[in-house]
Amino acid sequence: MYLSLYLCYNITTMGAVELRNKLIEIINTSDERFLRMINALHKSYESEDTDQGDVVAYTFSGKSLTRRDIVINNKEAIQSIEKGEFKTHTQMRQKYAKQ
Repeated sequence: MYLSLYLCYNITTMGAVELRNKLIEIINTSDERFLRMINALHKSYESEDTDQGDVVAYTFSGKSLTRRDIVINNKEAIQSIEKGEFKTHTQMRQKYAKQ
């Protein structure tokens, strides 16, 4: 038990240089499956910043939305709510009730 606590403590208190060295050691002793997982993780991490202009969703009317569009829409929605510009659940149910 003490060994596992010691290892957890050491890993969480590593600096960048120690962490790089540890990761190099892990990579050098890993199998191909693990290396492919690390590669996929790295690609995903790199694409987070570059995919801001890529389409990630569509509206009901078919308009494409990027990640940036969704963040902007959410910020606008929060501002509207803070101003008191919203409808209650009951109001929405009445508005969209089947006639």
